[in-house]
Amino acid sequence: MIHSLTRDEVESLLAAQDISTWIGRRDHAFILVAIETGLRLSELIHLRWENVHITEKGGYIQCVGKGRKERCSVFSRATSRILRLWKKETEVAPSSHVYPTIYEGTAMSPDCVQKRLKRYKKLAEEQCPSLKNKKVTPHVLRHTAAMNFLHAGIDLSTIAILLGHESVESTQIYLDADLSIKEKTLNKLAPNTSRAKRFKVKDRLIQYLKSL
Repeated sequence: MIHSLTRDEVESLLAAQDISTWIGRRDHAFILVAIETGLRLSELIHLRWENVHITEKGGYIQCVGKGRKERCSVFSRATSRILRLWKKETEVAPSSHVYPTIYEGTAMSPDCVQKRLKRYKKLAEEQCPSLKNKKVTPHVLRHTAAMNFLHAGIDLSTIAILLGHESVESTQIYLDADLSIKEKTLNKLAPNTSRAKRFKVKDRLIQYLKSL
């Protein structure tokens, strides 16, 4: 099973951070980038500003994933504006962590991220009850990004590159899990015009049954 979030669930989750606080702004930027890029948790918590390239039209992130493979993940113009403001608050040097802790700018731990997401999920449930039946973990945010890529019409080979998969076979699970795409495919197929024929019992069969 592939767990991912709907558009309404994503919006409710992003609305759960208190962006009037430093931690709220950090977590909002973290979740937003996670959902747009599909970066792994380890790639996000160790991300540094020297690997984030912000432009007026959006931007991209250079990262090294599994197998020491380098790749680029893009993000939108709206996200670039948020990252630009967040960068002014946190960049001490190009090697500074993008999502530091409040203590000496060290990287967040996986446990810290899990706890923060659990807290925001609880808050978001008030506006979006469907979240009560959903898991919200860093990997679910990654799955959500993959599903968004798929619905946007991006081919599996490109999605595999964006997610850092070694082969398209790993990406195929998202296509297999998406029922809406399967339904659209079936609707495009030529309709079955054959009519069901009424079953008519043959005389020989009736005679055989009577003989039992």
